[in-house]
Amino acid sequence: MAEVMDEMMEEECDIITLVDMDGKDVDFYHVATIDYKDKWYIFLQPVELIDGIAEDEVIIYELGVDEDGDDKFIPIEDENLLNEVFNEYLKEAEEEGLRLRLQWLQAWRRRLIKKQILGKLSQIRG
Repeated sequence: MAEVMDEMMEEECDIITLVDMDGKDVDFYHVATIDYKDKWYIFLQPVELIDGIAEDEVIIYELGVDEDGDDKFIPIEDENLLNEVFNEYLKEAEEEGLRLRLQWLQAWRRRLIKKQILGKLSQIRG
């Protein structure tokens, strides 16, 4: 199961490389970016296991811009804000999942209607 999830993450997510405190490159899957209360937040998941981060956990940063105009990943230290941002992500993910499910159901319905029409046409011709 974990291998399937890894393959899905690789296919669906961009990989972002950050530099850790020791100057070592660390790759992360870009899981999502959301707008919450007029600020942007990015959700990252390590490509390889990192001590202190469970396999199913994400890291959330506030997105900012440094004085050179480059993206800046700002750690969120307020536990309440972190929970609010994560809950907003869950809400948006659920809405997206429901939207995709609705699209799938509509496509399935169209296939059933088409099949019924073709079945009636074959009875008329037969």
